[in-house]
Amino acid sequence: MWAEKYAPPQSNIPSDTVELLYRYIEQVDKKVGQLEYSLRAINDLHEAFANDVFENIGIYTSGANGHLVPFRRLVPVDIFLSTNSTSEIKEIEDAIKEYMTELGMPIVYEFSGSPGSWWRRFVAKTEDTLTSKEVTERLERAEHAIELRHSHKIQSEIDKNKGEALSKLILSLENTDEAAILIGSLLLTKTKDGNGKTAIVSRNLTSREVFLIERTPDLLGSPQTLLKKLDLIKDSEGKQIDFDASAEAL
Repeated sequence: MWAEKYAPPQSNIPSDTVELLYRYIEQVDKKVGQLEYSLRAINDLHEAFANDVFENIGIYTSGANGHLVPFRRLVPVDIFLSTNSTSEIKEIEDAIKEYMTELGMPIVYEFSGSPGSWWRRFVAKTEDTLTSKEVTERLERAEHAIELRHSHKIQSEIDKNKGEALSKLILSLENTDEAAILIGSLLLTKTKDGNGKTAIVSRNLTSREVFLIERTPDLLGSPQTLLKKLDLIKDSEGKQIDFDASAEAL
């Protein structure tokens, strides 16, 4: 006990004041212990993440074709939401986690979010050992399911569990005006125009389109601008495009 360890010599300080100080010191000591525990947890998380990243890099640098070798792959998940509502953010993030689990790519790492709208990165990891092509195919099926769900086509065309998780994800976006969710190469956006009309769009990105977002990640914070830039890339198929110059055209 702090009171026993740091008992002061005889003084004229009232006993109730001394007791109050002891309680305060014990509270500080408890808080320090909690912070130390949190720091250890963060260090463990960073170490585990670094090991996963190095394992992935090692496969690509071992001389083998990393795209063809099946292994448990890391899948980045970046989200932008035009809301600061804690309850709305939690609902959407919970829906994303459930959806990723149903895809066989559960979230394994979570990084701190950035307020002022809401930005956050998660990292998922495939439960199965997959090639790069198999991950792409799985995300393409996910895109198709989103299109079916959002266009209100027959629900039986979608696996039941994945359909439920997908429904929750789309419904969770109802109260936010704009959103961009990037799962590997799968992009899901919600936009709202000047007339209040909303649109949910999903598309699987090419390596060139993924590179654009990696080069200018702030684009996720403006889904409408992002979609226009992606259309520019699509229209310039096989041509060289100056991303910086094209921004002025938007």
